[in-house]
Amino acid sequence: MSQKLFDEAVLFFKGNKTYVKICELAGKKYRTYGKVTGSFSLGSFDEAGLADIANFLGVSEFSLVGKKSISFKRWLEVYARGRFATVSFEEVVAKVTGVALVSNLEMRKRMEMEREVFSRKLMALDGLRFMMGNEKFLYDAELTDAELSVLNEAMMLLPDVPMRLPVFAQKVTGNPHAFDLHGELGGLLYRILLVKSDDVAYGISDTERKNQVLLENNIIRDDIMNFVTVNGLLGERDGKVHPMWHAAVDEDVPWNVPAKHLLEIDAAYPANGDSVWLIENSSIYSALLDVFPDLPAICTHGQFRFATWLLLKRMSPGNVMFYYAGDFDPEGLLMAETLLQRFGDQARVFAMNEELYEESNPAGVITESSMKKLDGVQSDALLDLKRAILENGKAGYQESIFDAMVEEIRGNYV
Repeated sequence: MSQKLFDEAVLFFKGNKTYVKICELAGKKYRTYGKVTGSFSLGSFDEAGLADIANFLGVSEFSLVGKKSISFKRWLEVYARGRFATVSFEEVVAKVTGVALVSNLEMRKRMEMEREVFSRKLMALDGLRFMMGNEKFLYDAELTDAELSVLNEAMMLLPDVPMRLPVFAQKVTGNPHAFDLHGELGGLLYRILLVKSDDVAYGISDTERKNQVLLENNIIRDDIMNFVTVNGLLGERDGKVHPMWHAAVDEDVPWNVPAKHLLEIDAAYPANGDSVWLIENSSIYSALLDVFPDLPAICTHGQFRFATWLLLKRMSPGNVMFYYAGDFDPEGLLMAETLLQRFGDQARVFAMNEELYEESNPAGVITESSMKKLDGVQSDALLDLKRAILENGKAGYQESIFDAMVEEIRGNYV
């Protein structure tokens, strides 16, 4: 076969849209059966297309009337008698369609072989060996050996003490932006760490989940702008109450504690009693502190930022009870569910029941996508409220039940 004749054959078939379509059909047959076989339907061709087929076969258009299909055997026999007989029709098909002719069976065998080679590489890497069984996304990323080596090095060099993400990236690769989470390597590193982590909170934003997963591996992404608002809490470092926390308690001052500082303390606890009140709504939080200036309380600002989890984890080993109150909507219930699941007997909800939901005069519209979030609410303490919201289809808010919140706190704190 000469290259010139091959090029002419490709040009011939590529220059006719009917023949291009037949080449595509032939390619599908090859991938299914490992050869060009079977037949193709005439029903999908218009009058001009049928004329092209008749011309190729050397028959009249009338002879195709009433026929439902043409066998590829007949097509190939005509091709073999033509001027391109010495040119492989399969090679022409591959060139015209731009898709290599490999049968599905052969493709599966190739993929299995490539997957086996990749698995062997993974087994040889101490930092990534634990990914066996969860390696599909790494395989699909088509990483070079150098990129795989960088990820392995990163897992081998996970810091023992908190380290900022750019500093960690610089240490591993010499490039502070190598593990930016919007980049390929950074995104893959996060997914590897997600597999490694077994204590990930759900019901939180994707950003907060990423922060949490990184932090569990001593990598800090944002430690200044990520903060938690507290009141009436004390923080200790090296067995001594930190002066900032002490002053805030002495003066009944609520303040925003950045994650950067939370990483520097060893423990936190309420200055009075053994209860900590978690409030979703910042305006309600402020109003409650007007009534109870020394109340040990945390404001979540509508979501559990990773600074909040840092603080709660520093209180969880002690005899502290967390009381959470959120709005009567799917997001509020899902946050409550997350806290209950995370801390078990150490967490409760307050001012979140069916009666108070009715008293809140629910009127807020809940979208269908938001309502689906209630599927994740399974705790017994929330089931009646969940059922009421599903039946009513409206959201209620804490502002309407402020007095009830005050009374419940007064009955358990004062």
